[in-house]
Amino acid sequence: MNNRMIRTLTLCLLGVLLGSGIAWYQINGEARSLNALTPTAGTAEPAMTVGGPFALTDHFGNPATEKSFPGLKLAFFGFTYCPDVCPAGLKKMSLALQELGDDANQIAPLFITVDPERDTPDVLKEYVGLYDDRLTGLTGTPEQIKTTIESFRVYAAKAEGADPENYMMNHSGYTYLLDDNGVMLTVFGPDESPAAMAKEIRDYLKQS
Repeated sequence: MNNRMIRTLTLCLLGVLLGSGIAWYQINGEARSLNALTPTAGTAEPAMTVGGPFALTDHFGNPATEKSFPGLKLAFFGFTYCPDVCPAGLKKMSLALQELGDDANQIAPLFITVDPERDTPDVLKEYVGLYDDRLTGLTGTPEQIKTTIESFRVYAAKAEGADPENYMMNHSGYTYLLDDNGVMLTVFGPDESPAAMAKEIRDYLKQS
C-alpha cells in the first residue's frame, strides 16, 4: 500500500470519527433537553419545573414578559437564519392553531430567538409574518436570552468553527405549551402532528 493510499484512508477514518463525535454531542445535548422536559409517566405534570417568568422584547421593540400574554402560550425556540427545523416547527404551530379554530384565540403563539445577536425586533417582525399573523417574535440581550433558554432547558449553541458573521445555531426543536405564569404544561416533539397538538391543547384549555 503506497503512502498516498495510507494518507487517504487515515483522513477518511479521522473524518468518520470527527463526524461521529459531533453527532454524539448534538444528539446528547438534545437528549438532555428532552429528558428534562419529558412528563413523568402517569401524570400530566412535567418531572421538574420548566420555564417561568421571562423578561424579553417583542418584535415591535416593546418590553414583554409572560404576563404580556395572558392565558396559555405556545412557544418555539429557534432563529431566523434556521434552514429547516424552525420553518417546520412554526408551520406546524400555525397548522395546530388552524385545527383549534376559535379556541386558538385563547392561545398566544410565541417564537423566542436563541440568536439575539442577529435577531433584532425588526428582523423578527419580518420573519414571523411569513408564518402566522398571530405569532409574536421575542428577543432580548444575550444575557436575557441565556437566562430564558436555561429556564426552559433549551439546547442551543453556535456551530463550532463557524464564521462569526455567518454561522448556524444547533438547537432543539420542541414546542412548549405554557401556563399563565410561563411554566411548561407539556412539550410537543418534532414528530407530533398538528392535530395531536390541537387535541392536547384543547384538553388543557378545558382545565384552565
